[in-house]
Amino acid sequence: MQSFLKAYERSTHVEEELEQAAYKEITLTMSEYDFEKAELAVTQQGDFEMKFGEFLIFDLISYLVLENEESGYNVAIYILKGDSFLDQLYANESAYQGKRLYPLLNLWNLVECSKWFTPALSLENNL
Repeated sequence: MQSFLKAYERSTHVEEELEQAAYKEITLTMSEYDFEKAELAVTQQGDFEMKFGEFLIFDLISYLVLENEESGYNVAIYILKGDSFLDQLYANESAYQGKRLYPLLNLWNLVECSKWFTPALSLENNL
């Protein structure tokens, strides 16, 4: 079967060693790539529907934590610059706890979002 994608992966038995692990090249075919999963991640649906978890604040560094308790996926997003929505969210955390922020906060619109956010951690599945 003809490969159509060039991809790289790395894996370890212990998560702490993953940063130092070398990437190895793999190939994927159309039948092996999960297009539906990628679409769900971009549109924040299903396992990737992220809901407000909390703010993590360390001195002058702040993160917005979004999570999906059912799938175990979560993401911490480094906040570069605040805005009125983030101020409102911070002032009323309990009102937004466990609620979906998308499309109010479209994290996947990189052009718009790059003004305020930089990914701090990739999506992780804690299950």
